[in-house]
Amino acid sequence: MYKKGNTKIVVIVIVVVAVIAIAYFAMKNKAVAPADNTAATANAKPNQASVAQAPLDTSDASIEKDATTVDASLKALETDSASVDQSLNDKAVDQIQL
Repeated sequence: MYKKGNTKIVVIVIVVVAVIAIAYFAMKNKAVAPADNTAATANAKPNQASVAQAPLDTSDASIEKDATTVDASLKALETDSASVDQSLNDKAVDQIQL
């Protein structure tokens, strides 16, 4: 009644269905845990005493220092950009002789 080829197909289908079912239930259980965890943290109120803020320094000296730091960063970025541009414009070298 059953042929040998049909038996292989039935076994393959059963294995594929089992793997899909296991993967589905594993992902379903994994997705539920973070959702419960985020709901608990969303309702929690932060302790205001533990949040420390640094005092804001808006003096001219502080602004000059920040501007100097930004200028130095931009100059470094310009140097890096020039280096990248130069490397993109490199010409291929013949490497026949080793």
